[in-house]
Amino acid sequence: MEDLGPALAGAFAERPADEHPWRSLRRAFDVLTRINADAPEHSLAFLRMIEANPTMAARHRGKQQAWEELLVPLVAARLPGNLPADRDPAPRALVASAVACLNAAMRAWAAGDGAGSRDALLERAMNAPLG
Repeated sequence: MEDLGPALAGAFAERPADEHPWRSLRRAFDVLTRINADAPEHSLAFLRMIEANPTMAARHRGKQQAWEELLVPLVAARLPGNLPADRDPAPRALVASAVACLNAAMRAWAAGDGAGSRDALLERAMNAPLG
């Protein structure tokens, strides 16, 4: 999981520069949904192990925060505005929201005992209507 941060950042950076950062974040998460695609039961066991162990859950969240730190500057570079990246809440809000969508999708997938597509659930989470 620790090595996934650079892979996520690399996947984001490879997206078209004119693509909306939200869409680029969604596509960067393909790195995660492809893990154990041929053996989803391994991913399901991993998710359940994290949920059952508070220490592991805290470590996992810490790793996700490290991913966020890598992604925020990349998102900031694509957003209009004249605020310095560390004073603009928009990039961090987008990245944190995307990670929350990822977590919601993975929890829904685990609740369904790994049935269905992680990609479809992530797509649904990241395209949830706002109004």
